[in-house]
Amino acid sequence: MARTRSHKEAIKGLQQALALIDTRNARPTAGLLDSLRSMVSDAVEILKEPDPTTRSALLAVAMLVESTEVIQATRNGKKITRISITDQWAYTWAMNRIHELAAGK
Repeated sequence: MARTRSHKEAIKGLQQALALIDTRNARPTAGLLDSLRSMVSDAVEILKEPDPTTRSALLAVAMLVESTEVIQATRNGKKITRISITDQWAYTWAMNRIHELAAGK
């Protein structure tokens, strides 16, 4: 029961953060607001997921997205995609979690 309560509180806190971002008196940069909005919205959607396995998979995928950067370029007429790891700890955690989920843990 305590886990459910803290889960609901987490959702409420993230929703309040979204409301704060929308406050017109605040003066953060537009880029920061967009980034915060995206991360908080993703977190709220993950927390709302009732199935713990699905929630864990969604969190791992979100961590992979946040910990990597995808750059596409065209060289000699061929499209090249490079993926750079920007946060090693988050990337390692997410990949480990995905392997655990695939193994049924």
